[in-house]
Amino acid sequence: MAQTREICLDIDGRPVTVSIRRETRERSLHTERELVELHGTVTAVDDATHEWLSECLPDLGNRVLSARDSAGEWSGRWLISWNSYSVNAGTHTYSLIVREAEELSLEVLLLDGIELYPYEYREEVVGDGLTLWAKLVGTE
Repeated sequence: MAQTREICLDIDGRPVTVSIRRETRERSLHTERELVELHGTVTAVDDATHEWLSECLPDLGNRVLSARDSAGEWSGRWLISWNSYSVNAGTHTYSLIVREAEELSLEVLLLDGIELYPYEYREEVVGDGLTLWAKLVGTE
């Protein structure tokens, strides 16, 4: 029988073990790099852990989480992009899609000859386009 692969996410200093069911890959819209997408589950058998997970998972949004593999080695930076929940005989199971996070930065944005320097930045792919949110300082 094949051994189940696991990663341990660090959520606010608390380890959360994800049992991986499936791994897929997709190409980054930014860098064309192949990124890993993991489909897995987190199980909570006690009410305190279930309550904590049900509160923290929806609030993670675009937060990047670090993780370690089952040997304790660093295994990357991840985003939780989707989760669902079920309960059976008192066992709470969260199904997660965990996507590899990219380290992206914007050093300067050039618009019609004006240089804009972001000191805060985030982006979101919307349809076929890219929406940027940035706080900028400009020069002429």
